[in-house]
Amino acid sequence: MQLGLLNSLLDRGLSNELDARFQTVDDLISRLNEVAKPSARPPVEDLETVVARESLALRKSDRKTQLTEYFQNATPLRQSLEQSVNAISQTLLKHRMFSVYHTQLLDRANSKILDGDCFAHWAIQLQVRDHPVNFQLRFAIVAHGSECEVGYEVVRNTPKGEQLANTWQVFYRYQGDSEPDKAAIIAEVRAVVTNAISAISELVRNGY
Repeated sequence: MQLGLLNSLLDRGLSNELDARFQTVDDLISRLNEVAKPSARPPVEDLETVVARESLALRKSDRKTQLTEYFQNATPLRQSLEQSVNAISQTLLKHRMFSVYHTQLLDRANSKILDGDCFAHWAIQLQVRDHPVNFQLRFAIVAHGSECEVGYEVVRNTPKGEQLANTWQVFYRYQGDSEPDKAAIIAEVRAVVTNAISAISELVRNGY
């Protein structure tokens, strides 16, 4: 540090440009004193140590950081969900009476469901061919502290309007810092779709 201050003083004092040199004796004395007694600076911690400590602090106390990590732990669900919905779609196509559409696992870290933090959601829409009726099966992963719950609600759309057919129901719980059981969740999603097929079929057969 001291050598750097000295080099800077000499560069300025011996500059070829007169205007760049010290313009007053007081200015020169001040810089000489700075070289002789440089200001004490606190020691700088090791970069790796600081990064590790502050990262841990954020994981423990910052909710957005926690939910982002929970979402990352849940992202392996995306491929499994897509494969499952594609398989369901192929089954429905064989009978040419129902169709399904779905959205991918999406990040919704700022929304709230039942006083919890919703950090992921996806939806499956079930429709009967040639009928203006559909069920939206809305799934979400919601964190209450470090515990996460996977649940769903069903919204029914008919010519009479939109109606909540099933309120929020939880079918799986796990700790957010771990990866959820994909097979268990997929099995529950298939069960929800299966029940919805029976319900929407009955609704159509009864004239909505």
